[in-house]
Amino acid sequence: MALTASRDSGWRGALDSVVRNVPPLALAIACIFVIFDTVQSQNIVLDVAHAKIIEGKLSAALIGIHTIKSREQEYLLTGSERYLARDAQDLEATNAIFAELRRLMAGDPEQEQRLVQYRAATESLLGAMDLAIRQYRAGDKIGVQHTLSSGAFARLMEDNSIGSSAILRVQRERIAVLQAIRIASFTRTMIGIFALLLAIGLYCVLRMTMLAAYARKQKLNMLRLERAKQAAEDAYAVAEKASKAKLEFLASVSHELR
Repeated sequence: MALTASRDSGWRGALDSVVRNVPPLALAIACIFVIFDTVQSQNIVLDVAHAKIIEGKLSAALIGIHTIKSREQEYLLTGSERYLARDAQDLEATNAIFAELRRLMAGDPEQEQRLVQYRAATESLLGAMDLAIRQYRAGDKIGVQHTLSSGAFARLMEDNSIGSSAILRVQRERIAVLQAIRIASFTRTMIGIFALLLAIGLYCVLRMTMLAAYARKQKLNMLRLERAKQAAEDAYAVAEKASKAKLEFLASVSHELR
């Protein structure tokens, strides 16, 4: 029986040690993972913002090129110089956007190469338009017609259109991928936080249950000790009473013998 009690005590002690030491360590590890995932999610948010900035500047560059080309075409149709009044200013702004895009795409060689190819196609197209304008000012309308209707100009227009579509499509695909990763990371983070809070709650409940059980056990032990003490005191009183009675009896017998 003593052996059984010893085994039971050892088992309960081991369980209590596990409950006291393992959950805090597991919670600490879970907290580290949640923090790491949260930081990753924040980095993805920054990547999405960066990709959207690039997309916005790409759109601005495409609009700038299209605006310049449209005004030059209007000039060739009407001969009004007012259509060329802002060409230099718009071209300078567009070049500044291209320079900013090169800086933003420094870590993306593939997209940077597409940007370089697109800018080269754009410069060739604007160069052809500039040639047509010079021919128009020189009164060479046949030369203008030949320049704008040539197969080379048609290829420049096509290359410009394809290049702009390709670079924007790739950028938007990357934004979509990053958005999907961000949503998945956010969902995983929320699940991790919820699981962590649930684990903390369960741990607190378990610890409170064990502490309550320990308090009941201590109270029961104190009650047993008090009962044992009372029993010992009662037994001592009975023994003392019996001893006193015996002494009185012996004293009485001794007196009678005398």
